Amino acid sequence: WGTVIGALFGGIPCNRIGRKKTLILIGVLYFVSAVGSGLSPNPVLFSIFRFIGGLGVGASSVAAPIYISEIAPAGQRGRLVALYQFNIVFGILIAYLSNFFIGQYFDENAWRWMLGVEGVPAILYLFMVIRVPESPRWLILKKNDESSAAGILQSVNPGADIQALIRQIRDS
Repeated sequence: WGTVIGALFGGIPCNRIGRKKTLILIGVLYFVSAVGSGLSPNPVLFSIFRFIGGLGVGASSVAAPIYISEIAPAGQRGRLVALYQFNIVFGILIAYLSNFFIGQYFDENAWRWMLGVEGVPAILYLFMVIRVPESPRWLILKKNDESSAAGILQSVNPGADIQALIRQIRDS
């Protein structure tokens, strides 16, 4: 249910607080869910922490493609969205493999380790997403900050007519 709700309402924080802050919030949800699920003392708290993780997964299914579509040059968007999809499947494979090895070498509490180990990629994700720039489209349309948006557009579109890109964003 958390995933469904996160997917349905994940666009709201993207529009209100920005794509980057939403992606950071998603990383926090992932981490809280992982640690909380692994340490849960009862089924109710376990369900709450899994629900929190679901919110993050659902919101990321909206926020990440929005961010990719707004930050990437038009010629690279398809490739980056395909890479995003590949990384989802690759992450599932890594989870299966890590769970297999944890199940082989841990006692009856292996399930706690299987859930808690999710905190490692969540922390790595958080450290990496903090360094990404905000979406130029969000900066222009929500913050009216053309100078910051121009700098970001210049860094991801070297040699492009930045003023034309800004006009295109405003016109859309």
